[in-house]
Amino acid sequence: MQAGNSDESSSADATGNITFLTPTADAVKILSLNDLVISLTEDVYEYLAKQYAILDDGHAENPLKRHRQNNGRNCQGTLKSKTHLDKMMGYLKYPPADTCCRVNLISSSVDEVVAELTNHLKEQNSNYSYSIKQHEKIEDLVVIRGGSSQSSTGMDELYLFNSPQKVSSTRIEENELQLSALKKRRGRGWPMTHRVVVVDRFCGEAVLRGANIFVKGIICADAGIWKGEEIAVYADIRLSKSKSLTRGLLLENYSGRCVFLGIGISCCKRSEYFSQSTGIGVRMTQTAGPPQPPLNGVLGGKMML
Repeated sequence: MQAGNSDESSSADATGNITFLTPTADAVKILSLNDLVISLTEDVYEYLAKQYAILDDGHAENPLKRHRQNNGRNCQGTLKSKTHLDKMMGYLKYPPADTCCRVNLISSSVDEVVAELTNHLKEQNSNYSYSIKQHEKIEDLVVIRGGSSQSSTGMDELYLFNSPQKVSSTRIEENELQLSALKKRRGRGWPMTHRVVVVDRFCGEAVLRGANIFVKGIICADAGIWKGEEIAVYADIRLSKSKSLTRGLLLENYSGRCVFLGIGISCCKRSEYFSQSTGIGVRMTQTAGPPQPPLNGVLGGKMML
């Protein structure tokens, strides 16, 4: 399975594996979550579609036997099953709306965990309100769901964009950049409203589940970032065969593919991203997807994610 882009050049070999053409050394491709596609080899896609076709044959006593009797439909997924599979693959691009926490009933209780989580999230001064409830059927499971944002930009819409949709109070002034650098930045598609940090893929996945960004996860950043500045956050999603990035790279030297994750507040200046070994580098305030609470190290021993 690979993450790609619908308009990116690709080819398929004899086995059906989809390969993406390597971008030129100076190329930058900036995507939104909505731009991503999940690509499967043809044999895997047909196998999964066939499984949905089996289920689609109804709730007979033996649906598999009935399926095999239906004019060889066991050999190929139906149009309906492929449509369902395509829809499911589309949903895989986006983070889930709920965060589920399993309560350790030996050392705590559901009511205690709900109360402590409520207090913890109130102290975070988040743009969001959260609903924290016991699961309707699983007695030791607590479900957290984010509510509406106090911000004018709805988070559920950010997944459609590859850059911030509002002007930061700390925006880049055009007179800060030389004319050549200004043209290059605009040509590559980086936002002119915010300075930028790029994190690695694993850090990016954690951000979409509510995590803030630790300094170790930052691999590339604009020059001149200072503590307290509002910045745009991207995740590098280069293919596994691509050349790895040198940590500490200036944004103007970045090449590859990245996806927009949201907006955060820098907790330190740029040099400290790469000189410190621990600590939070960026505190996220808006993410491209359903709001998720940061729960790293919260209520250890009483619950687990």
